[in-house]
Amino acid sequence: IAGLSLANAFVGVCHSIAHAIGAHLHLHHGVACAIALPSVIRFNCQQDGKQNYFAQHQSPLQTVDRYNDLAVAIGLAPPTPEGLADAFSQLTERLG
Repeated sequence: IAGLSLANAFVGVCHSIAHAIGAHLHLHHGVACAIALPSVIRFNCQQDGKQNYFAQHQSPLQTVDRYNDLAVAIGLAPPTPEGLADAFSQLTERLG
């Protein structure tokens, strides 16, 4: 049932990477996701339109907008799409 939920939620490459590195390094899934997330955000925020287009989004830029909305909601205020990945990476480091 959990696999169906993840597939329907379109959680993407972060969970795929976390599944692989978690199994290989014997990490909890949440820890593996936290490790992978900044790199995935950086990849998804690339502005060429290929990496950040998901079927459920109206346009590629909506991906960046969603990351920005999340960052603002949790108290981060990155100035640029490139700054989003750094902001989430710093948050991950602060949380340990």
